[in-house]
Amino acid sequence: MGVTLCHLSALDVVRILRAESVELSELDTAQLAKPSTWTSKRWCAREFAKNVWRWPQPSQAQHLHILIGNRNDRVRLSTVDSHIITRKLPNGSILRVDANTCIVCPELLFAQLAEVFSLPTLVMLGYELCGHFSRNALDPLNGNVTMELSPVTSVDDIRGYLALVPGLRGVMLAREALRYVCDHAVSPPEALLATMYSLPDGSAPRFRYPDLQFSFAPLGINYDGEEDHLDLDGLIKAAQHVCSADAKDVEEARRDLAAKYEQVRGKVVDDKLRNAQLASSGKIIFPATKEDLSDGESLDRFTRLLLGCASTVFGVDTTEWIQRLDNTEEKRDRNALLRELSPGGMPRGASHGVL
Repeated sequence: MGVTLCHLSALDVVRILRAESVELSELDTAQLAKPSTWTSKRWCAREFAKNVWRWPQPSQAQHLHILIGNRNDRVRLSTVDSHIITRKLPNGSILRVDANTCIVCPELLFAQLAEVFSLPTLVMLGYELCGHFSRNALDPLNGNVTMELSPVTSVDDIRGYLALVPGLRGVMLAREALRYVCDHAVSPPEALLATMYSLPDGSAPRFRYPDLQFSFAPLGINYDGEEDHLDLDGLIKAAQHVCSADAKDVEEARRDLAAKYEQVRGKVVDDKLRNAQLASSGKIIFPATKEDLSDGESLDRFTRLLLGCASTVFGVDTTEWIQRLDNTEEKRDRNALLRELSPGGMPRGASHGVL
């Protein structure tokens, strides 16, 4: 009964489940079934609004994507796109999320979206699926990000799955993108840095993994973000609470402020200790901030500092990379790539599924 969601619809469901701390690895596997509704024998828009359907509603701006095994099973509704697959899928390709709904597994999802996303965007999706964060289903570019999650797949798992479906549409593109993906990215900015530095049009040699390590010298990057790193906003709110608290509550507010201060201070100390420990083993770690990703000029300026350190401290010949930073055409390409991958206030319809 129900439907098997795929494509952008399955990505929405994966993001919703991860935000709810649902482990995809614990979902039951299922078989690709003929789509059917749960209360009637026909599909109509009002069925989706019933309580049994908790996923994003199909509309002209946001179609529902379903996977079917036979052309005759197509749903003849303008807001539903049917994707036909006649080949036998590997075990575990379909996951049941509730009584009415299944989704394709993350590995098959990655292959399907290879035909929709650009190479940089697909790489970013790979970092998300193989990493410890999940973007917002309704607003992937600008919505809240869920952090500290278990990955839903890995580079090896995706590679192994693609080997089992060599003739599947999107496989070749997915394999190409997978070359630039690494496991265990902890936040979107770190994934963005890794993507910018690893793709062929990037301005420096590729990293091996985030929290980011160069492959050509013992240099790395630690992303010191704002919301997802040091809770400065929480510290400000705690201080404001002390100022506005009633006399009877002021002591409790002060304790909360002290606890928040110690939390933020502890993170700063931990970061410095981590960098000192890495330095003692011969590695130099550069802290990157959201300002370093705000535009192409800022990222290029940050990259020059990295390359300067590689040249001065480790004797790496960075002449070619500096020339690429100065190349007007490559600078334009990097700026375009950064705009594509960064939050930018795009409307819901335009940004749906982009990242």
